[in-house]
Amino acid sequence: MPAKRAATPSKQSSKRAREEDPLAKCGDVAAMIKEARADFPTDVLKMLSNNVHNCLARRKDERHDFQSRMVEMMSQTLTSVEGRRASAVHELEKKVGAADGEQAARDALVDSAGEDVKARNEAADAARAAAKEASAAADDAAAALAASKAEQKEGDSAYNQAVQDKSRLEAIVAGEYENFKAHKPMMAPRKALQRIVALGPEFEFNTQLMEAAATTLPKSQRGTFDKLVISELDSLFASTIATLGERIAGDEAARTSRATQVEAATAAHEAAVAVAAERKAELDAANEAAKAAEAARKEAVRAARDFGPELKATKSSLAEAKAALEEVQQVLAAFKV
Repeated sequence: MPAKRAATPSKQSSKRAREEDPLAKCGDVAAMIKEARADFPTDVLKMLSNNVHNCLARRKDERHDFQSRMVEMMSQTLTSVEGRRASAVHELEKKVGAADGEQAARDALVDSAGEDVKARNEAADAARAAAKEASAAADDAAAALAASKAEQKEGDSAYNQAVQDKSRLEAIVAGEYENFKAHKPMMAPRKALQRIVALGPEFEFNTQLMEAAATTLPKSQRGTFDKLVISELDSLFASTIATLGERIAGDEAARTSRATQVEAATAAHEAAVAVAAERKAELDAANEAAKAAEAARKEAVRAARDFGPELKATKSSLAEAKAALEEVQQVLAAFKV
């Protein structure tokens, strides 16, 4: 069997040239053209990419005029792609060039975030102390108000009892007692007499005098002793009513003072409660600010820690972007030949 003839040098060089010719890679060229979708209509790019092989497979002098025009349009789209790839390379180069400054900026941000956390925590501690103090003041004001109300209740109870006692004693003296003295006829005189005698233990009157009154008052004819009893009763009732009147008059000022104290204690309590609520709101805000500052510090630490891997990824992207730019530039250079 005859040996296979080796390829001639001219054929080998022709094959190598076709493999190295960027325009021979029609699929890659078509893909590049499709990248220009931001600058050209989609249907135009589709038409151009679909005709890459039909146009570029022919030599310049063999192309139809329409094919030459399409090649020119392909060149325009590739120029657009070149501009975008060059822009991407430029941006990545700027990031890489600013790496030292970026790392320093991130480190500085970590430091400032740490200082901010410290300041926010100190502010929260101060707000916590103020809130605690305000809460204690509100509790003290509540205790003072309760004490004022208790004092008012006790004092007013004695005052009201004196008013009630004086009014009832005056009514019995002016009614049943005067009727007995004047021998006026009464309905249920026995009950009327019981009411008069019952004043004895209630007002701590002399027991013997009240026993004598029980026998003297119903009499239609009274002797010397009976008149003495009546005189003693008159003096006792009058002095008791006068004493109650003096007590009421004297306690009127104290009653007004007690009411004023309760009003003042109520106002003080309301003010203290309002201040405590304000301090509580300030504490909540300070705690939220401290929490946000700590989150920002953690983010700053993460950003500083991740900068190395990010820079590595950026350099890798830059290398890929440069390769892609060189690829489209080679194709464009071939277009100009």
